[in-house]
Amino acid sequence: MRSISTLRTVAAVALCCMAVGGGLKLAHAGSEARAAVYSADQSPVRPSRADRDFMRTAARWDFAAIEAGLLAERRGETAGVKAFAARMVAELSRANDRLLSLAQILKVTLPTEPSDAARRGLRRLARRLH
Repeated sequence: MRSISTLRTVAAVALCCMAVGGGLKLAHAGSEARAAVYSADQSPVRPSRADRDFMRTAARWDFAAIEAGLLAERRGETAGVKAFAARMVAELSRANDRLLSLAQILKVTLPTEPSDAARRGLRRLARRLH
């Protein structure tokens, strides 16, 4: 029973984060990121407030999902849950690295940890898996 609940929780977090992180893969893969943030005269383009807010939210969700995946890797009961969690951590880490690179180019400061609400949720999940 606990494994099914764990899998559902990890899957829900993963779907949310992959929806956010998956879009980022297309937006800033390799040199496309640099091209997307410079105007024709090679001056940096200032991202809109909405873009900056999205980037900050995506970073917080990525950190939360990575922590959830690490928790599932450590405490998951089945090989399937542990394998899914490992893949989730790897993919979201790569997406987050690309987001951080894009943020540096755009000079956007990103958070370096999950939100307080996400941390509380992770603590509740950790207690249930103990």
